[in-house]
Amino acid sequence: GGVGGRGGEIEKMIRYMVSCAISNVFYFALYWSLLGLTASVGTCVTLAYAASVTWQHALHRVIVFGKDLSVNRQYVGELCATYAAYSLSFLLNPIIAESVIRIGRGYGGGAYALGLPSGAFEGQLKAWG
Repeated sequence: GGVGGRGGEIEKMIRYMVSCAISNVFYFALYWSLLGLTASVGTCVTLAYAASVTWQHALHRVIVFGKDLSVNRQYVGELCATYAAYSLSFLLNPIIAESVIRIGRGYGGGAYALGLPSGAFEGQLKAWG
């Protein structure tokens, strides 16, 4: 369904939400796994986020855009917007995580929660892309 118009955009947004939700589960699982291996929450956030960039693109390519090569132009345009958002998030997330950990004396969940707005901003940039 919904190739063009408002319905197509809503359908695409839902596919983005599914793709991002899957990616967030992978990110969070890797983050918590790394947390047991290193003392630095900032390092865990950075490594998990760097890894998530790769699988996020793979998930978007399949779930959001499908395997049809005719959508590559649109995909590349949105990929550029995604990289802009990732760059900003990549800079902000470790700073937010380390700050929250220092203030909260070690609770990693707060760092994850405070990093969510950058993810929302990233999603909005993708929608504009």
